[in-house]
Amino acid sequence: MTHGRFIGVLATLTLIAAPAFAKTFPAVPGEYVVKFKNAAVASGRPINAKERLFLVKRPIIELQDSALRTMNSNPQIAFAEPNYIYRVLGGSTVLPNDTELGNLWGMVNNGQMTDGDMGPMQGKAGVDIDATRAWQIETGSRDVLVAVIDTGVNWSHPDLIDNIFTNEAELNGVAGVDDDTNGCVDDVHGCDFAKKDGDPMDVYGHGTHVSGTIGAMGNNGSGVTGVAWNVKILPVRFLSDDGSGTLEDAVKSIDYATAMKVK
Repeated sequence: MTHGRFIGVLATLTLIAAPAFAKTFPAVPGEYVVKFKNAAVASGRPINAKERLFLVKRPIIELQDSALRTMNSNPQIAFAEPNYIYRVLGGSTVLPNDTELGNLWGMVNNGQMTDGDMGPMQGKAGVDIDATRAWQIETGSRDVLVAVIDTGVNWSHPDLIDNIFTNEAELNGVAGVDDDTNGCVDDVHGCDFAKKDGDPMDVYGHGTHVSGTIGAMGNNGSGVTGVAWNVKILPVRFLSDDGSGTLEDAVKSIDYATAMKVK
């Protein structure tokens, strides 16, 4: 990797792994959505003729990867992708029952009063991320692994503990040994590059807050909820107890997360 591009690294970095099914997402056999560069050579069934977007059918016997390589290497084609099939998965039509949901105006803002850092604050209805609409479609997947590269994470926090990644190789390995040879010893719940050990416990608090926003357990009757109620959080610490850290440790943190299959 080119480490120079991380000169402007932010204090908080998150890396998200694609779901395990990403590479084999279901699609209609032999059908592809193709955008042509030139309308004169466009073919297939129009999806949006003005934008030169067409549905192209190819022999079902042809492997999808081969068809995509052929079409995407054609100088007359801007892009080609499978005709994916989308389904509603794991949604919820009711709000989560977490007791602090009313204070999460960034997710659900009905104009309610919330307890802010500077005292009670009046929300403005509708100024939120439309979390309720998203939750109707999906509330998160355990197949998604998110690395929170920050001040660490309180991996024993009651609203996070069940969503924290566990490295089985180290959990069942030998203490003091890098059982999975990923460069971090005893990293059962992530790695700490500030203290150079395998316990990324958060002292400063920022990484835990970030993790809660991303993936605090939802609908468990207490605390807050994350945007994704069901997700795996991989704590990676490079910011020390005073909230500062080096570029060197930031880069090592990204490399570690990559080694742990976080994309």
